Amino acid sequence: EEEEEEEEPLEVEEADPNVIPEADADVSPPQDMGDAAREPSEADYEKGAEAKGMAMEMMGNGDLDGAIKHYTTVVSLTPSALVYANRGACFLKMKKPLAAIRDSSKALELNPDSGKAFKVRGKAYAMLGKWVEAARDIGQGQNIDYDEDTREVQKVVDGKMDAKHKRDAHNKAVEERRAKKRQEKLRKQRAKEEKRAAAGG
Repeated sequence: EEEEEEEEPLEVEEADPNVIPEADADVSPPQDMGDAAREPSEADYEKGAEAKGMAMEMMGNGDLDGAIKHYTTVVSLTPSALVYANRGACFLKMKKPLAAIRDSSKALELNPDSGKAFKVRGKAYAMLGKWVEAARDIGQGQNIDYDEDTREVQKVVDGKMDAKHKRDAHNKAVEERRAKKRQEKLRKQRAKEEKRAAAGG
């Protein structure tokens, strides 16, 4: 009997310590998304502008929870693509990429050309290890509004994508070789059985 050859292993992606597990990637309860169809009053615009100023100041001081609270006030009073993108960027800093994706996706519904929203969503996908989505959104955001900080993230994502393509090509070749070996084994087995049958036995 021929010895069974050890099967060539498939390559798997190494665990990335920077990838956030989905269980830790969201806020609970999910953020208030406001009503983008609502018509703000003059008073809403005044309160919204004040809350936006507070949110930006708090974000600058590193008080992310406070910034989120004020951005959520702005979202409820005067929702806009920029406000959703800014709150999404804040969630990104808090390492809550699922919340950031919700906000940046809402921003893109309101303004499909928001470079900031694409970049926030792309970075959020990168935090989740979703390299294909990250590459797509970051590339789109950089085409609209290029910045060096995002370029650094883009380089990491591009490296992950290259590694994924190489891994996929390797695994496809391994699967093809395995299939060929199985077919060859079956062909030999059939030939042996036919020979045995022809010999009458």
